[in-house]
Amino acid sequence: MFQLQNKFKTTWMHPRSKIWHLLDYVIVRRNGIKDVKITRAMRGADGWTDHRLLRSILHLKILPPTRRQAPKKHLDLKALNIDATRSPLQTELSAHITLPAPTEDPISTEYLTEKWDNISEVLLNTAKDVLGFSRRRHRDWFDEQCIRSLVPDVRYETCRHTGTLGYRDLEAQEHRGTGTQRHRDGRTQGHRDAGT
Repeated sequence: MFQLQNKFKTTWMHPRSKIWHLLDYVIVRRNGIKDVKITRAMRGADGWTDHRLLRSILHLKILPPTRRQAPKKHLDLKALNIDATRSPLQTELSAHITLPAPTEDPISTEYLTEKWDNISEVLLNTAKDVLGFSRRRHRDWFDEQCIRSLVPDVRYETCRHTGTLGYRDLEAQEHRGTGTQRHRDGRTQGHRDAGT
């Protein structure tokens, strides 16, 4: 990976064969390879040893921890389709919002901004009180359809291991509406009598 001389690529010399080997490694994930600038063996200045120090220069970027933000709340606009919710909202809004009488004088920008802020605040507060917020729910991955598809298999396995009623007999009993417990008890009693 790094184009260095061979003396900078090895870290340990075998005492008998005097051959240098690479024993020390710097382990980096694949996506972090671009952060490694250079890795090389450092020869000591204090004396001769059979081991060299491995030095790696990295360019790390430490990001601040991300704070998880609370999900935004949305008004329940589907409640406007119901008359029982729509009419209280209309009466509350008509009670709080009053329109000024028309005048001949030009209207200033500050006046319009102030009025718009008041109207938007009244609209939002009234909608929060009357409509409320919608609750988003994710669909459950294990629903009634999954349970219905598993229940016959569980019954079949139970019947096969206990040796009582067969799977088709259970289905027939369910469709007829008679109790399977009484039929099963009578059938197992017959098996016990036959075995003695």
